[in-house]
Amino acid sequence: MSVAYHRVEQKELLPTLASIKRAEGVLGNETPDDPGLILMVMDYFFEKHDGVFLVMEITATKADAEGKLQLVPSTDSTPVLISCGDILLAERYMLAIDGQVVSNCASFIGGLAMLFASFYIFGIQYSAGTAATIDFIQRCLFTINPDRGHKAQAAKSRRHSINPKVLHFTNAVQDYNTHSF
Repeated sequence: MSVAYHRVEQKELLPTLASIKRAEGVLGNETPDDPGLILMVMDYFFEKHDGVFLVMEITATKADAEGKLQLVPSTDSTPVLISCGDILLAERYMLAIDGQVVSNCASFIGGLAMLFASFYIFGIQYSAGTAATIDFIQRCLFTINPDRGHKAQAAKSRRHSINPKVLHFTNAVQDYNTHSF
């Protein structure tokens, strides 16, 4: 039985691409590469941004964030990176676990590293709704590539140690890098 892979069409990426273009205009020719990359990867895997990120007002406090987290059922136990303002432009982030803000973060990369590390530190499985993106971050950005095992929630019949979508995507990126230079 072969795994059928989808082909992401440009129209599926347009909302995130438009947001990145707007952010570039605000930033004055700088590109919000880091958050833009993660949002595009989530689009590629058809995962909802709010499964990993929660966007709050730029003036949001810890209490504001915790109040909003109580209203979002998908953030029950999964670590969430809260951006104070547009995720592509924010200058302040908070990390929340189990509905509680546990840390402030001054940069997206610092917040993403803490988000990812919290899965391992606290023994939390990747949620099904964002498993491909978090697995991509694990394998491609942090280069943690175990031969066996995974942190994704168990599926009924899991035959692969690597998420097939992530494997396909990383191979495509690697092929692109090999052939484009």
